[in-house]
Amino acid sequence: VTEASNALKSALIFTPPPLIFHIFTENHLKQEFQSKFETWPNEYQSNFQVNYYDIQFTRGNDAQWRNLFKQCCTQRLFIPDILTNIDSVLYIDTDVLFLSNIRELWRLFRKFNSTQIASLTPEHEELSMGWYNRFARHPYYGKLGLNSGVMLMNLTRIREVNMIDDILKIYNIYEKNITWGDQCLLNIYFNQYPERLLEFTCEWNYRPDHCMYENNCPTTEIMGIKLLHGCRGAFHNEKYQEFKAIYRAIDEWNFESNLKSTILHKIKLYLSEHSTTNCGKISSMFTKHIAKEISAKNRKNDINDHGTCSATNECTKPTLNNVSSIQNSPHLALVICGDRDEEVLVLLKSIFLFTKYSSTNIYLHLITDEQAKKNMIKKLSEVPLLMRQMFIVKYYDIIYPSYVDREQWINLFRYCGTQRIFLPDNLPELDHILYFDTDTLLLQSLDRFWSLFNNFNQTHIVGLVKENEVLQLSWYPLYSKHPFVWPTVY
Repeated sequence: VTEASNALKSALIFTPPPLIFHIFTENHLKQEFQSKFETWPNEYQSNFQVNYYDIQFTRGNDAQWRNLFKQCCTQRLFIPDILTNIDSVLYIDTDVLFLSNIRELWRLFRKFNSTQIASLTPEHEELSMGWYNRFARHPYYGKLGLNSGVMLMNLTRIREVNMIDDILKIYNIYEKNITWGDQCLLNIYFNQYPERLLEFTCEWNYRPDHCMYENNCPTTEIMGIKLLHGCRGAFHNEKYQEFKAIYRAIDEWNFESNLKSTILHKIKLYLSEHSTTNCGKISSMFTKHIAKEISAKNRKNDINDHGTCSATNECTKPTLNNVSSIQNSPHLALVICGDRDEEVLVLLKSIFLFTKYSSTNIYLHLITDEQAKKNMIKKLSEVPLLMRQMFIVKYYDIIYPSYVDREQWINLFRYCGTQRIFLPDNLPELDHILYFDTDTLLLQSLDRFWSLFNNFNQTHIVGLVKENEVLQLSWYPLYSKHPFVWPTVY
């Protein structure tokens, strides 16, 4: 469970939401997975959806398939029978770590021609090191065979060509000749139907064999390693310390936002301890792409959260004198206390209904008490995935600055209603925010509200609406015992 969780954890580091994980596991492990995920910060939990499935060998002979190689490994052959409403999936073994944005690998589906149903990497790069070309007692794909630890699967096409039926026939013929279980069966299948396979390159399935003697994956010299496959227990034994070092760094990562000073720093530190080994001598290949990803992610965060960047890579933080550099993604703050969760959910539904969803997310900053936080986590986990995808959620405690009388401000009006006054203190990393009371509904796009920042001149600091449009109905002119003013931006 820990190894698989770290594989999914690595996927979340560089890939923006949403992600959907389909986990095939035994019943007693499902709760272990769920307990593990619940220890992750809420803003990360909201970035993915998990669907659990029992181990199912859909064509009978369960014992035969369960024990063909490592327990349950052959489950991947039967995924097309189980995910009948899914068109395509990226399958990975549990001993995999992503060092790149998954969507780059996912885009390989676009390169499929009309006959291709799956995509895998070669088992080796060098004939002198190849296993299939030296030891296989059955047909195999190409010159060196295929590795099935990372596989793009077009499930619709796999079902259309009845691949599973063909695999069953292949098993009956070659049962006594296969060594690596279903990987051998896939090799035989694509030997028979080579036009159905798209090969991809080794930087997306980098294994100990690629650096055991020297680096024999040439694409990594240009692009670095994008996916690490710790086969042969490489993440957990002393023989492959370089793989273990990267696994250790990701396992220890506690979801800190500064990836450069946490993950990248630790990977370099741990790799430096093994600089004399063959894999250690090419440690730059392990960090080359991950450094690019972190740099790109930090740059994107600067643009989204702090302003615009120039051609010289200098990012400009928005100020009152630089109002054109408002971040593109709307940031919305809500203060939630008590039993307001249902009210908030309806507000979010109205935003979802009237705001066109695109690749731009809405950042939702929820300032809550402990009970409201628990209620909101539960409520948001139950809404449809498409709606969850729109929001990136971050929770904050109800906090009043030390320079004020907390009890006085809590009880000034409705419980914690005055919290909005202290948003500049509680959200110091933000330059602009939309605040809504929880008892509001949106009847137009949130983007329209956000665009009102463009109306600010150099003296404006907030935008509000009038309390009332009709003087005779207005409360402040009739009853107020203090000064008041009409807002100038509305």
